[in-house]
Amino acid sequence: MKYRTCLTTLLYSFLLGLILPASAQNSLQHQKDSLRHALEHAEGIDKLQTYNKLYYIYMAEAGDDQKMDTLMTLFEQAEAEAIRQGNTQMQGMVYGNRIISYINRSEHDKVIEKAPAYLDFYIRHDLWKFYYQIHMQLITAYNLKGDYELAAAEAGKMYTRARERKDKAGMATALYATGIIYNL
Repeated sequence: MKYRTCLTTLLYSFLLGLILPASAQNSLQHQKDSLRHALEHAEGIDKLQTYNKLYYIYMAEAGDDQKMDTLMTLFEQAEAEAIRQGNTQMQGMVYGNRIISYINRSEHDKVIEKAPAYLDFYIRHDLWKFYYQIHMQLITAYNLKGDYELAAAEAGKMYTRARERKDKAGMATALYATGIIYNL
């Protein structure tokens, strides 16, 4: 009797293990489809926020090359919409999420290629919160590649800009980055 109960429990567990991922995938696909439909009818900030929700779903799946391609397309569309609306805050958010996606996939060369232009954008538009976050990602990319001198130079730039602005949080972030570099 015990053997039969154990076998039945194992069988149900196995079947449940097959069903749950499929239903979760269907739910995720339903969310994507709903957001894509909403994009067709959305305008203004609602459209940008819908793009934001949609690309966050894809960011969680960026390990898949095909979904990463879709994510990059979504970033391009969201960036174009933010530029069209003149919304530099949302445009900066798109840039930041693009960098985070590259970091998550260990595409350090892409971070090193793209981040400097994005940092200039953040400076021009006084988006300092994004600036410090993405500058840290650039420093992380250099660290992970073993380019510690370049990482230290970037931390120095970050500190100098923060000091010029009398931004104590920015200076602390730069010092933290410097500490990580020298620890490595």
